[in-house]
Amino acid sequence: MKHFHKSEFFCPCGCGKNINDLDTIALEDIQTARKIASVPFIITSSIRCPEHNAAVGGSKYSSHLGGYAFDIHCASPSDRMKIIKALLCTRLNRIGIGSNFIHCDCDPGKPKNLIWVY
Repeated sequence: MKHFHKSEFFCPCGCGKNINDLDTIALEDIQTARKIASVPFIITSSIRCPEHNAAVGGSKYSSHLGGYAFDIHCASPSDRMKIIKALLCTRLNRIGIGSNFIHCDCDPGKPKNLIWVY
């Protein structure tokens, strides 16, 4: 993918689980959002295995487990606005806003078009 390194789409624990093996719209949409936003997207979390998800305190229903979610580092309020506006143009329209990151996902088993804060 043009704007990302393939390592960003592997579980960070080293288990080998990676989003590239999944048939998901998430990869296509994160690339589209990055292009629209015109700011770097630094993926701090994508797919997680159950063990890593538990280790980082993730929900047992986390969208990261299915490869539907990304956490994007956010360095400034202006970047936050650009990222959120771009995500809303894609199917990654479940958005969580943290102090230094934005979670987005397109989990088909969860309600769409939501924004929440951490």
